[in-house]
Amino acid sequence: MFKKVKKGVYYSKRKFHLADNTAINFLVNACEKEGLDMGRICLHENSESKLMTMLIVLLNNYIYPPHRHSWKDESYTIISGNCLYIEYDQSGRIIDHVNMKEGDSILNCKGNFHSFKPLSPKFVFVENTIGPFTDQPLDFLKNFELI
Repeated sequence: MFKKVKKGVYYSKRKFHLADNTAINFLVNACEKEGLDMGRICLHENSESKLMTMLIVLLNNYIYPPHRHSWKDESYTIISGNCLYIEYDQSGRIIDHVNMKEGDSILNCKGNFHSFKPLSPKFVFVENTIGPFTDQPLDFLKNFELI
């Protein structure tokens, strides 16, 4: 049903690539089994797809470090839990944030450093972005403010 491509990353092999409770439960269990705080299921066909859609789970209030990728835009839709979506300037100061809850969507098209701060132990969202996948390194902030 889901094919592992590397630790914490899976591709959906289901007839319909759904971001449903079956996928969420699989991903949560896989993360717990592997000792991970983050995992994803790619719903797109492969790394050459022009539209990439991923179901992402963050566990244990894990904060993925603030990063940016100026070559693409992204949208996020919250499936379960709530969070703060935070944008930073280059020095790591918070320039904006918004509280997001289940059902909310946001478009990230500014090229700013950004991150989610989960406000629930299990935070689930869908990310959409353009493909194909490129192995360009992300630009991470080393020091940043916390809310």
